[in-house]
This record gives sequence, structure tokens and C-alpha cells, in this order.
Amino acid sequence: MSTKGFKANYFKNVQLLEKIIDCRKSKFRNMSIMRRLSTLSLMIYLWPIKKLFAGDNKFLSALSKDAVNVANFLTEEQKNYYAALQNLFHIYAHGDLNLIRVGAKHDGGYIMLDDFAPAKEVSNLRGGVVSNIAYSFGISDDVSWDQCMAERGYAVFMYDHTIEKLPYENSAFHWFKKGIADIDKPNENLYSLATLIKDNGHENNKGMILKMDVEGAEYDFLKTVTPEILKQFDQIVFELHSVNNTEYFKRILSSLEKLNQTHQLIHLHPCGGSFININGKFFSNQIECTYVLKSKYNFDYDYDVKLPLDVDSPNAQSVFDPDLGYWNRDVKI
Repeated sequence: MSTKGFKANYFKNVQLLEKIIDCRKSKFRNMSIMRRLSTLSLMIYLWPIKKLFAGDNKFLSALSKDAVNVANFLTEEQKNYYAALQNLFHIYAHGDLNLIRVGAKHDGGYIMLDDFAPAKEVSNLRGGVVSNIAYSFGISDDVSWDQCMAERGYAVFMYDHTIEKLPYENSAFHWFKKGIADIDKPNENLYSLATLIKDNGHENNKGMILKMDVEGAEYDFLKTVTPEILKQFDQIVFELHSVNNTEYFKRILSSLEKLNQTHQLIHLHPCGGSFININGKFFSNQIECTYVLKSKYNFDYDYDVKLPLDVDSPNAQSVFDPDLGYWNRDVKI
């Protein structure tokens, strides 16, 4: 059978499996004996693939590195994309500073470099130059990261246009019912970072911190943000979305290439969605990434890091982090 024919049958079987899993037990009981046997055989054969595509991390952690290798079924566009992504997701060593978890143990917490400005009183939060500023985009019902930054002496400027209030208040919290976008869209309560920084009087601030989990809007933000604004932030933590979605390929690569001009990736952590295994390297559909300012730190390219790290934690208690192995060891794509 040709590769094209195998792929067509494979995905047809996966679709059939979806229907089988969703059907009522009575339907199964009404099948003929032969149909029951063939159905069960198909479920046994395809169930691991179904669980992998569903993002079952606990199941994934038990799989070998050769399981469901899709390398031979990638299009040229996909091969070029993942080859570029492998290069852009190379993690650099970052000197003697430690990595720590900031925020919740599971979803809502991020791995960051343990290098924060000394805590101090911030008396003027509008206008002029103000030290110890963090920007937080995407709040929902979790302010654990924001609370940790407040405890470190940061005034936290928080943005989420999808909520009506914060889950709880802190004198260091400054929440706005606004979201991030590439350009200002006042009718939608969406604004560029340049506008928000100007509104807060932070145009001259350096050494700020940025956290962003905005369900894909990060790519619109990165499309128009200037290198000068990015350089105002010593550390940037993202949750990147739709990494394996072909519709996002060009946007993701251009966004990461732009970010890599000013900041260096020092950590990543898969945090949900489906996984794609290409010759033993797993690419998650959602990835938490930690970037630090290139001009401030020293880096080493030759970093044989094994993921996950001890400071990593799965995004929910019910799942396990997959073993990503020695992440920087490139595979052929």
C-alpha cells in the first residue's frame, strides 16, 4: 500500500474509533459476532494512538520514544516547520542562577530565573520611573503567579477582558478589564502593549517582568511589538498555544524569530493538548516557555539538559509530565 493510501486508511480508522468510543453500549451489543470481534481488534490496535492524540500525559509517560512516530508521514511544509521549531526551541544554559517555580504547583505556575529586583516600597504607580513592575496577561481565576510577584515587591499590572473581577485582591494588584492585541481595538477592550505601558507611565522603565497566557493572542502581540518594548523586560514567560496547528505555522515561526532577537529561551515545559512524536522528540500543542534578556545574561549553547526538571510540575494533579529526554539533542526531521 502506498504511503498516501496508508494515511487515508489510518485516519479513516481513527474516525471510526471515535464513533465506536462514543456509541452506546446497546449498539455494541446489537452488532454481529464478527463485527464485535473486528471492532474490538480495531480498538485494541488504535487505542494507544487515540490516547496519544487526546493528550493523555499519564499514558504518554509510559510510551517508548518510538511509539507512534509520525516522521514518515509529514508533508514538506511540516518537516520544514518542525526543523525550524527544533532550532528555535534550543534551550541555552544561563550561568549560575537557579530556576525556581513562581506561582501554583500546577497550572498557573511558571519556571523563572531566580533573579528579581530587591523588594522595595513603590509609592507612585502612575507616571515617572517606577521600579519593580510586572505585567500579567491572562488571569481567569488564578492569581498565584501575581501573588508571588507581589510578595517579591513587584507592583503587578494585570489584564484580562474576559473576567468581571479578580478571585481576591492585593494592594499590589492593579487589574484592568482589558486584553492584549496587535493594535488598539477599544470597542473590544483590546490594546497593544505600547498603549498600556504608556497609560501606566512605564515608557522609561527597565527590568520589568512579563507573563502572558492569552489563548493564542500572544502571536498577535508578537507581530507588532517593537524590540525596544521587549527589551524593557528582563524575563518573559509565555504559554504558547496551537503549536501543532498547521494554520499557525507561519505566525509561530515569525513570532519566535522576532522574540529570539532580544531574548533567549532558557526553559520549556509541555503543558497540554496533543503531542506529536518525530523520531523520538515530542512536540506539545501547548508549551510554557521562559525567556530572559540576551543583553543581561551570559549563555552557553552546549547544554545537555534532560526534561522535565525537578522544579517542573504537571499542569494538573491527575496527569504526569512526559519524559522528553535530552531535549537539545537534535533529531532528523
